[in-house]
Amino acid sequence: MKAAGTGTATASLAAVPAGESLLAFMASDGSSGGGQTATVSGGGLTWTRVQRENAQLGDSEIWTASVASAMPGVAVTSTLGQKYGQQLEVLALSGAGGAGASAVAAAAKGASSVSLTTKAAGSLSFAVGNDWDANTARTLGAGQTMLAETQASSGDDYWVQMTTSAAAAAGQNVTLSDTAPTGDRWNLAAVEVVPGTVSPPPPDTTPPTVGITNPTASETVSGKISVAANASDNVAVASVQFLLDGSTLGAPVSTPPYAVPWDTTTASNGAHTLSAIATDTSGNTATATSVPVTVQNPPPAMTCFVLQASVSAHGHGSVTTSAFGTVAPGEVLLAFVGSDGPSGAGKQSVTVSGGGLTWKLVKRANGQSGDAEVWTATAASPLSGVTVTSTPLKSGYDQDLTVVAYEGAAGVGASAAASTKGVPPSVSLTTTAPSNAVSLVFAVGEDFTSATSHTPVAGQVTLDQWLDNGTGDTYWSQYTNTPAATGTKVTMADTAPTADQSNFVAIELIGDAA
Repeated sequence: MKAAGTGTATASLAAVPAGESLLAFMASDGSSGGGQTATVSGGGLTWTRVQRENAQLGDSEIWTASVASAMPGVAVTSTLGQKYGQQLEVLALSGAGGAGASAVAAAAKGASSVSLTTKAAGSLSFAVGNDWDANTARTLGAGQTMLAETQASSGDDYWVQMTTSAAAAAGQNVTLSDTAPTGDRWNLAAVEVVPGTVSPPPPDTTPPTVGITNPTASETVSGKISVAANASDNVAVASVQFLLDGSTLGAPVSTPPYAVPWDTTTASNGAHTLSAIATDTSGNTATATSVPVTVQNPPPAMTCFVLQASVSAHGHGSVTTSAFGTVAPGEVLLAFVGSDGPSGAGKQSVTVSGGGLTWKLVKRANGQSGDAEVWTATAASPLSGVTVTSTPLKSGYDQDLTVVAYEGAAGVGASAAASTKGVPPSVSLTTTAPSNAVSLVFAVGEDFTSATSHTPVAGQVTLDQWLDNGTGDTYWSQYTNTPAATGTKVTMADTAPTADQSNFVAIELIGDAA
């Protein structure tokens, strides 16, 4: 059972039979001064620390306890000496003979690795690690499986891995290792669990999910565009490889937002297909449904709503996008922001800036805890290598920022906001475009209750989504994939989740008049 928290983390196990052995694997962040430690307790049991490794910043520890009598449930808590983020993974092992050999290792740079010499045949070995430098998913060495991994919003990675095959004999050297990343500092603690009989948890056979989000099916594309995808997995996504007509497009992308640039002038005019292959940390793969597009260079006569830039970024505190550019004078930029914040209505807001532009707030929703906002700016001349930053009023919270730039747009029209609890997110507006123009409608939301994927209603597609497992929030944006005529009532909504509290803002982007 995995749990995460700041300062303390509690993992709850269901009924535990007599004679089982409990193992608690803790990995944590820590101050730049070092010295992080943890204490594990719970269930009225006697917990013993097997190993601690904190030679590098952060901490990795293994604790164990024995269950003498059957228990209806056990809540296990890890308490840190320094109040930082952590991951706690607790296993209940039937028929285990307890801890055998153990070892620790740490390094300021390089692929993580630790070795031990087994004390019994038939044993399995486990390791817990923390990476203080980056929240990059681990690539496991051969013969190992990932039990739990948290890519924390603080920029740390915490994980637990184990051998998939039992040791053949006592005295065998067993190495638990990762082949990537290779440039980070890490702590790693390992333990051998000797028989009784230890059954490894089932291997992760659940494939990830992946879908192309930009461009949309049957779109005509020209010049330089961004090809983007959403990808998720029950453990962790290791990489997304984009495909053009079945061949690789750019290098694999290992962290969200999953996107690569595509210079369409390098492809022939006519029909092409875009797809992507997502790979998780256990090696399972999934392929996105192919999206047909038509390449036309030079571009066709101007039509409204040509997406010329789309960038997303998320993190802790102020968030800044990667550098991007636009191609034509007068492009309209929209910034969609979802932010965590203090508990209670009206306690969080943000300010958007950057690119040498004058940014204006369109709409804000913060009637529930957290905040959702839309800002806009117009680029009088093409931009090159600019970034956009969202700065929260209350620092110390996570947020997600997505910026799009549209050619062929005349500006922002109607807007609406809603803050709800116990119902699916929903907000309506009536379009105000001139009679000779059409509109797209966008929405951005922040779910304070849970890190749960939001599903737009039919006719709407996800622009960006971040499941923030570190804080238990979800930040997402979506839009209509069909332009609407003036005077149309448009309801931006999700079908799931259905019972969370959320802030939700919808805005109209008006196209150039025909």
